[in-house]
Amino acid sequence: MALDTVGVEGGVPFVGIGKAIKEVPMTVTMSDQTAGTDAVPVAKAKATPLRLLRKVAVAVGGLGLIVLGVVMLVLPGPGVVAILAGLGLLGTEFPAARRVNDRVRGYLRTAWRKVKRS
Repeated sequence: MALDTVGVEGGVPFVGIGKAIKEVPMTVTMSDQTAGTDAVPVAKAKATPLRLLRKVAVAVGGLGLIVLGVVMLVLPGPGVVAILAGLGLLGTEFPAARRVNDRVRGYLRTAWRKVKRS
């Protein structure tokens, strides 16, 4: 199903599919680079206190797991697993952490395949 119309009418964003037009409740922002062009507005999530609390909790928990993982690299314990768990937790809220986690997992999978072949 293709979108026929996307735009803002009367300050309210809408998406048109066929003849039906559906209002989309969101905050619309445009970057400075696309201002004045025919670019599609970008939806931005509103920052609520609960959302901010969750983000802080995820950041503290994820960083804590990474620090414990680094400590467990020299002390007995599953250091690499804790680091990956911390990156995975951070990846739920932060896209950069998700990209790092995906890259590290790719390196580990490649290394594991090489070890299995040997």
